[in-house]
Amino acid sequence: MIVVECMLDGDALPWQADWYRKKVEAVEGPHVDEKYRLWYVDNANHTDPTTETQQTHAVAYSGSVQYALRELSAWVEQGIAPPPTSEYRVQDGQVHVPASAAERKGIQPVVHLKVNGGERAEVAVGKAVTFTAQIAVPPAPGRVVSAKWDFEGVGMYPDAAELGDPTSETVHVTTTHAFSKPGTYFPTLRVASQRESNPGTPFARSLNISRVRVVVNE
Repeated sequence: MIVVECMLDGDALPWQADWYRKKVEAVEGPHVDEKYRLWYVDNANHTDPTTETQQTHAVAYSGSVQYALRELSAWVEQGIAPPPTSEYRVQDGQVHVPASAAERKGIQPVVHLKVNGGERAEVAVGKAVTFTAQIAVPPAPGRVVSAKWDFEGVGMYPDAAELGDPTSETVHVTTTHAFSKPGTYFPTLRVASQRESNPGTPFARSLNISRVRVVVNE
């Protein structure tokens, strides 16, 4: 069994997956990893986002489920063990996962986005800011196949980022952008890894996002 649990799920709360895992572990004991996995997926809710507003702060989890089903099939039919259970801790009813993909494990890529070197920037209208991001995949079959920018923070993601070596476990992207109107913006980078590292298919993609704040003054 492979359980995929979303970190933003308000209907099947993240700590409940840990509770269930402990029940399985109580029965299977030291052999639990021979039959069971739990993968936490960050920035995803109980259902896939259906509006542009929802897509500004959440990603679809269905691709991670497709990824998990392929891993489950290989596990059952060919004896190929899937990536290990996510590393996490539960504190005061909240599930916390490590910051890096290597430590977090599971299958989801992890992206860290910065603007002008930080999480927040304040600039004048028309002055370009620099976005840099590090995208890393955990020890899993998939590699990064897509990265798209939503500079205005409206959930559209119209601008594709230039990816480096597609076989690498860590990808760095950078770009600049200038805002034409004053206001507070939340630029977002949405990334995807794909189980077979195939950029041409929409299936078995594990998504994640990272956001920053840009305050644009007149």
